[in-house]
Amino acid sequence: MLPNDTLPEYSFYNSLYVETKDERWKWLELLDRGRLSDNIKQSKSDEDWRENFARAGLVVLHHSQHLPKTIIQTWDIGFRPMFPALMKMVDGVDREKMPGIKAEWLNALKMFATPLAAMGATNDERSAFHCYVLSK
Repeated sequence: MLPNDTLPEYSFYNSLYVETKDERWKWLELLDRGRLSDNIKQSKSDEDWRENFARAGLVVLHHSQHLPKTIIQTWDIGFRPMFPALMKMVDGVDREKMPGIKAEWLNALKMFATPLAAMGATNDERSAFHCYVLSK
């Protein structure tokens, strides 16, 4: 799985902060933590990846693409900003109530995760990542 050349334009961190140097978006560094910025530096088109593979003596057996723009932007923010506060709340919950709260949490998560997962299942050339099966 390797980053497509579309990834830099899809990433909030990259498009709102790295490219613009706009200090209003500096807080996006807290979300990125090197996660997408490393992938962005390695982003390449399918043609470029295939040239790299050929130079290394590898053959592409299968290629597909996944994770469209909407999913990347949802992933970019995710729950990272809220996670420390959520963990403090979890620590304060009566352990007997935890299974019911977890079930409620999962139902709420499914409302937006299910359509996003279906969207990510399409093989779209504008998706943010390539998926290759290679052979020597």
